Amino acid sequence: SNGLEGVHGVEFDWNDEAARRLCEEWFDGRFPALILACDCIFAPLFGDANLLLQMLCALSGPKTSILISLERRPDDGVAPFFADAEAAGFESSVQLQ
Repeated sequence: SNGLEGVHGVEFDWNDEAARRLCEEWFDGRFPALILACDCIFAPLFGDANLLLQMLCALSGPKTSILISLERRPDDGVAPFFADAEAAGFESSVQLQ
């Protein structure tokens, strides 16, 4: 247990059926309020992030907030990911530290 009520870390296969099952099993058929993704965008290692975007679309509803944390690296593929996310209807903002 993480000591946080209602907070779950969940690993799943990245496909639409697994996303649907995850929402059914963990969120009573609803969408989660928050999705946190860390270091999931890095084109040289993971390829383009289209599958990540597909899963975010499958797992999120109109009230879901998505936080993506990453370390910027040369040719990381982050800019095309956020352009595609905005084209899919997501709002985005970047905070650098």
